[in-house]
Amino acid sequence: MSKLASHRPTIEAFSTRPARPASRGAAHLPPPAFRPVQLAKLVDRVPAGDRWIHEMKYDGYRILVAVGGGEARAYTRSGLDWSGRFPSI
Repeated sequence: MSKLASHRPTIEAFSTRPARPASRGAAHLPPPAFRPVQLAKLVDRVPAGDRWIHEMKYDGYRILVAVGGGEARAYTRSGLDWSGRFPSI
């Protein structure tokens, strides 16, 4: 477990290419509907090899933000619209 805690991803683990531009006219569409978020999975061992990425578990909210039509919607992992709780987004 100490090996997992001390792991620091290398810069090569992340893409430096810019994201593809949105489809023409996509900015005018409303935000997409809620989609289930990916949750962490408890395991007994870390995966073998060096081609995996992990995320540390911190206390807080897992929020999915959907953007479109000049607005953003913030959904909880159960699909509640919490946009009003994050007005600065």
